[in-house]
Amino acid sequence: TTLNADDTPLSAAAMTSAFADFDAILATVSDRLPSAVFPDGDARTRIIANFGVGFSHIDVAAARDRDIV
Repeated sequence: TTLNADDTPLSAAAMTSAFADFDAILATVSDRLPSAVFPDGDARTRIIANFGVGFSHIDVAAARDRDIV
């Protein structure tokens, strides 16, 4: 378990690394997940959860293309 204790959005590089390092990502509305941060190959991450209302900050199609729910 890792927590972003700084309460600041993760950089694109940190978010991309998270897909390789963690089984799940719990994003907040300030954590942007556009298609560019999703890995091109296999990812360890299998699920993205959202803490907040809405999910417009998550590229759902990019997640679906990589079999991430």
